[in-house]
Amino acid sequence: MHKLKINDTKNKIIIFTANSSWYIYNFKLSLINLLISKGFKIYVISPIDEYTNKLKNQKINHLKWDSKSDSINLISEIKSIINLYKIYKEINPNLVHHFTIKCVLYGTIICKFLKIKNIYNSITGLGNLFLRHQLKFKILFYLIFPFYKLILKNSKSTFIFQNDADKKYFEKLNIVNPDNSILIRGSGVDTEFFNNHENNNTFPRDEFWKILFPGRIIKEKGIDELLIACDSLWHKNLKFKLYIAGKLVLPKNKKNAQKIINKINSLPYLEEISFKQNMKRIYKKIDIVVLPSWREGLSKALLEAASMSLPIVTSDVPGCRDVVIHGITGLLVKKKDPIAIENAIELLIKNPELCSRLGSNARAYVIKNFKDKLINDITYNAYLKSLTL
Repeated sequence: MHKLKINDTKNKIIIFTANSSWYIYNFKLSLINLLISKGFKIYVISPIDEYTNKLKNQKINHLKWDSKSDSINLISEIKSIINLYKIYKEINPNLVHHFTIKCVLYGTIICKFLKIKNIYNSITGLGNLFLRHQLKFKILFYLIFPFYKLILKNSKSTFIFQNDADKKYFEKLNIVNPDNSILIRGSGVDTEFFNNHENNNTFPRDEFWKILFPGRIIKEKGIDELLIACDSLWHKNLKFKLYIAGKLVLPKNKKNAQKIINKINSLPYLEEISFKQNMKRIYKKIDIVVLPSWREGLSKALLEAASMSLPIVTSDVPGCRDVVIHGITGLLVKKKDPIAIENAIELLIKNPELCSRLGSNARAYVIKNFKDKLINDITYNAYLKSLTL
């Protein structure tokens, strides 16, 4: 059998397209470095943000894409597509990898016009269009879905899913079929970097238990349920502090935004709330990680927490239960259930030895299944197979 080699490819240009430089830097940097070491020339296409210069500092080629992830203005979106078309035409890549829904849709259309054969589309999560049940999202779904299906179903793309539930869901909707969809479980985690050598695996590490919520402050991450659970635990006189490591996404309505700010500021157990660039530093002082998300692609935060030997409480939903085995590497709770969250946290606080056991098992599980080198090699081999066919 012929063994694939990098020298089998005549040209080695790959484009990564995403709706933010932040995403590429935090989720795909190690894969890009692997590809560069194998002789590929990489271009990252994304809007400018605070992580763009970090990519450039890594000697990665970056080209600005004029796009806003939350825009629905027709004129702006047409301009965005034209801008991306010009970039693709100028670079003329051998392979393109799109991340997030808008990039997948626009990029796939452009690749079809430019006859770019090797297209990878990562479905990193379902997003509001699929998850929200409000009337406006239902209407938007039924308006957009036929076009979504038309573009993707008839493309020759390879679709990458981070969990099996999302893969089956898209196959059920007849957007993709098993022949052009593969399962690659997230981006992996650097288990050497996310390793708490200083911790002797005893809990708690201080007088107060330290609980971490590692996510954006939006409903879909389960923040409301967590705060209800914490309120109840506080009234039980349990000694804990809550840390929130994520951006506060406020509604456009100023009155509603102020209500949220006032509520958060009044929480007696809230120790800190801020977006963190160095997550390892905060994991090192945390005792329990809680992410009661409604659904994930595959949670990078949970992988990092597990790699740091931390006990985890998370929802029994796709993208979360793929990381946590209930009772072995963490605790799974019912989605949108504050009482279940409260009970799980209380169980851990009252059983420090359980925290130690779950944390140790979590790290061993992640090392075996989610090391970034393992995940990157799977992706690299998929690319190589496409380029040598």
